[in-house]
Amino acid sequence: QLIVRLPGAYSVTALSPAGCPATGDIDVPAFPFLVTLPDSQRVCPDSCVRLQPVVIRGIRPFQYSWSPSASLSSPSDSTPVACPDTTTTYLLVVTDSLGMRSSATVTVTVSPRIHPVILRSGDTLTAVPPGVAVQWYRDGVPIPGGSNGRLVATDSGRYTVQAWSTDGCPEFSPPVDIVFPALFIAPPRLHTVCPDSCVTLLLGASGGTPPLRYAWTPPYRLSSTTDSTPVACPDSSTTYTLTVTDARGRMVSSTVAVIVSPRVQAQIQRSGDTLIAQPTGMAYEWTRDGIVLAKERGQRLLA
Repeated sequence: QLIVRLPGAYSVTALSPAGCPATGDIDVPAFPFLVTLPDSQRVCPDSCVRLQPVVIRGIRPFQYSWSPSASLSSPSDSTPVACPDTTTTYLLVVTDSLGMRSSATVTVTVSPRIHPVILRSGDTLTAVPPGVAVQWYRDGVPIPGGSNGRLVATDSGRYTVQAWSTDGCPEFSPPVDIVFPALFIAPPRLHTVCPDSCVTLLLGASGGTPPLRYAWTPPYRLSSTTDSTPVACPDSSTTYTLTVTDARGRMVSSTVAVIVSPRVQAQIQRSGDTLIAQPTGMAYEWTRDGIVLAKERGQRLLA
């Protein structure tokens, strides 16, 4: 038994037990040798694909020669990686150990770019072209629910959109920077009032996107919970919180503490011609018959 590896004219001589020869002949033609590749492959821009030929028959080892080689990882690999910038047809020539050759071609088609851009109209951003699908980003982070062709920007940041072509190729737009005015509010304040008195609450807010909405809590003895400067008339010390919201939903808060001073029961004691005000340690204002005694500011008054 002989395993045929090369083409040619083969003969065999057989000897009988008596030593009589017998000869047989056969012509073995060249083996069919074939290499195949897919007709075409499609890639996205800036992407790569591995070329994978199939060699049918032939005698190993094989030598591979790919061309053009500029966009290949190696022109002599059996399965090189192709990274073409434009649509390219590659030729593969395979040589077996007998010097026999077979060739095939494959075209790698580079899908066209869609070049998405962002158009801005006020706070509304529009992806052009919209592609078959989009994803919006702010500062490089995907925006939840940002999968429509239009987006209303609510915060400052750098916006981009990723759009997919009909071939399923993603591409980013150039960025668009959006800066909204910051929303500010005054720091916490403290007011001290007398019993049965009122005070106007002042906590200025600035910036943001108008109109601004005001919300005061608690509503206890306030003239309004939605005015920017309501009047408070608490009968006990109370801390009021103001929350300001602008048109984009941004919020800031601050507080005003209204301290109600304790009540003082003023009394006059008489010692001869001397009048003594009680309690001690206060500031005093004396009157006689409803007329203020401007020079009398002490606790004692000589009547």
